[in-house]
Amino acid sequence: AAGLQESESPTTRESALSLEMEALHMLGRINMLEKEMDIALNLFKDEIKLREATSRSRPFDPELRLSTADAYAFASRCLPSTDRTSRELATYYVDQALGLISGLPPKIRNAETTQQKIVDYNDYRSQLLELDE
Repeated sequence: AAGLQESESPTTRESALSLEMEALHMLGRINMLEKEMDIALNLFKDEIKLREATSRSRPFDPELRLSTADAYAFASRCLPSTDRTSRELATYYVDQALGLISGLPPKIRNAETTQQKIVDYNDYRSQLLELDE
């Protein structure tokens, strides 16, 4: 931030952080497509850490909540469903995603795209739980 005026610093930092979070997300998705699930999981975990840190200063930002929910949902799908411990962690991640969405304002929570995410997340959660039966 050298050379920036004090009034410019927060905006520049926020923009850089936003770009970093988006880059982590896209790299995670690319690695999922390449079947590099361990790498993808670590990228999504890094994204989640940054998004959660950012949400402490913006706890009611609905877009941030949605993108954090997406990161948790993608992370859940990086874990193998072949062992119980991984399924439990995947279920935890899906629950985190659903919890973030449930806290959204009704207008956003009831939007068609958000409702589809809720359906998708719950379907995946059910699939994970069925494997333990």
